[in-house]
Amino acid sequence: MTIKKLALAVLVATSAFAASADEGKMGFAQLNIGTALSTTSGNANIKSAGTSYFPGIEAGVNVNEYFRAGLSFSYMPKFSVKYKNLPTGVSMPNAKMTTASILANAYIHAGDFSGFKPYIVLGAGVAKNKVGSYTATKTSGSTVTKASGSSSKTGFAYRAGLGTQYAINGDFDLDVRYQYEDLGKAKVLNTNLTGFDTVKIRANEFLVGIAYKF
Repeated sequence: MTIKKLALAVLVATSAFAASADEGKMGFAQLNIGTALSTTSGNANIKSAGTSYFPGIEAGVNVNEYFRAGLSFSYMPKFSVKYKNLPTGVSMPNAKMTTASILANAYIHAGDFSGFKPYIVLGAGVAKNKVGSYTATKTSGSTVTKASGSSSKTGFAYRAGLGTQYAINGDFDLDVRYQYEDLGKAKVLNTNLTGFDTVKIRANEFLVGIAYKF
């Protein structure tokens, strides 16, 4: 299933969820903007995937004062995979990467403190890491070997974080959050130019959002 189809499924499922809510349950739609600082693991030749801004949307239901649930979509267009520990004669450019994720999220609130509503968030879903085409070279004497590649890999993703909402008025909430997100794996050229290796992508994310309640 493609990310576009998953996004459509998010909207359909959220609408159905909101429509089935009791009178005391309020829906919300939220716009987010944030920054993701990546970390990588599982590949000794990858230094990092850099940083990226990300826009996002979310819709869901405020079940009560202490719990809400939503489905979110985020898109990170500016990641750049950087190599290290290259063999002699090998030149590897940074690999441009985009990440799109769809997660189901549960928010557990501590209560309402003069308009401030601190919470923890746990989420799970899928992420698609798409690496754009790039070319690496290996020089040995007068022989130059080139390898080009691009890739796309979709897998399980999850997040955990904490933040707070602040009630601007009866219709809008401001949301400020930190979250740690595991974005699954990406496929990148190996440093021997013989094929692809995988690398785990994770991110520390900071975001602000505006939620409209209906």
